[in-house]
Amino acid sequence: MSGFSPELGVGFSVLVNVNTAFGHANIDGFIRGIANIILGTMPRSAKPSMIEKMALWFVYILPLVICLLAFNYIKQYRLGKKTALKRPYLPKEIASRLVFPSIPLLSISYVLLILVPDFYSISLKTFAISEPSVFIGVMSCVTVSTIWFILRTLLLIRMG
Repeated sequence: MSGFSPELGVGFSVLVNVNTAFGHANIDGFIRGIANIILGTMPRSAKPSMIEKMALWFVYILPLVICLLAFNYIKQYRLGKKTALKRPYLPKEIASRLVFPSIPLLSISYVLLILVPDFYSISLKTFAISEPSVFIGVMSCVTVSTIWFILRTLLLIRMG
């Protein structure tokens, strides 16, 4: 972005090498703030868009929801309402009790780790550097959903 004011004899040019959905609006606000300061007007405060706020809330609330569901499942398991798979393992029982409930957990990990950075054509490392607060939330979601997938699988096949 470039700007100039012949009346004031001022010109500027800002080069930014970042391409993310979250960061783009913030960088644009940063550049406009520089222009406002140079031209002597007060810069506006940069506020994230509603989509950015919702995405951030989503990646921070989702691990809590998964944990609450996991604690509820473990409580039901301990009370005997949920039982381990019985041997011989029937394909229908494996599909209904293990595979289908695991699809959302593994999908969360795949979407957040692979598709979100890929959608913006950046690597995971660049995503971590450019948006650290979102990256922490994403990694929390991935970690919690993967751990719950492994624990749930172990509970189901335990002592079968």
